[in-house]
Amino acid sequence: MARDAEITGIISLEGMINGVNGLGRTGYFGPRPPANGQLHAYHFRVYALDADLALVPGLNAEELRAAMDGHVLASGMLMGHYERK
Repeated sequence: MARDAEITGIISLEGMINGVNGLGRTGYFGPRPPANGQLHAYHFRVYALDADLALVPGLNAEELRAAMDGHVLASGMLMGHYERK
């Protein structure tokens, strides 16, 4: 399942792992804007690395940044806004 720390059973995602998200759980849970209808900003960061990293399933953001240190060739950010109607 896509919310598990290790992805299994999906051939195109074989070998993928998930880290801990902002809710303290593994996986991506999609946009969740405030229920009050206010506009909410989302920032997605992408990195080009010069090496495969030996990452452990369930790592946190600090551990990921430490593993990437010295391997980032380029980075970018996509920002989007979403609100409930």
